[in-house]
Amino acid sequence: MKNKILSCLILSWICTFSLVAQDANPVIESDFPNSWVGDWIGELMIYNAKGLQQSLPMQLMIKPIEATKDFTFTIVYGVDVEAGTRSYILETLDAEKGQYSINEQNSIKIDAYLLGDKLVQRFEVMGNLLDTFLEKRGDNLVWEIFMGKMEAHKTGDTVHQGDTIPPVQTFPMHNYQRCVLSKI
Repeated sequence: MKNKILSCLILSWICTFSLVAQDANPVIESDFPNSWVGDWIGELMIYNAKGLQQSLPMQLMIKPIEATKDFTFTIVYGVDVEAGTRSYILETLDAEKGQYSINEQNSIKIDAYLLGDKLVQRFEVMGNLLDTFLEKRGDNLVWEIFMGKMEAHKTGDTVHQGDTIPPVQTFPMHNYQRCVLSKI
């Protein structure tokens, strides 16, 4: 019983601290995606546990689509523009709720959420879990992707010193990609 009361007090403290911290840091007002419109260029760096494995040029072009709430979202990887171009559409689903979608125009639509000043996505493809983050930092866009297998390692799911511990699954990380994009 003591452990449950202590757990409730700790949870209450964490929630209170989170609310106080939010008040101390004002919400960043964003004019997303309008303030991200333009042609961006940078060097995509690809890492694994051994360090940097590859780098290649990357471009991102974001343009409004006339008479819609949507934007082109074109990515170019490498120097071969024709082979490296991925023409997507950034669809506005509910801007007030920060809900968007990246439409790959091939039946794949990946949910995207504007959280703070970050556009985030989480999806699985071919047994790999990917978390992507695209954030405006000053005059740059910073693109990050974390990837690993969907092979969960389960911990917890037991009773420890009288407390019921929930199951927790962890997932390995094998790849990290980062690109700082500057407007051209």
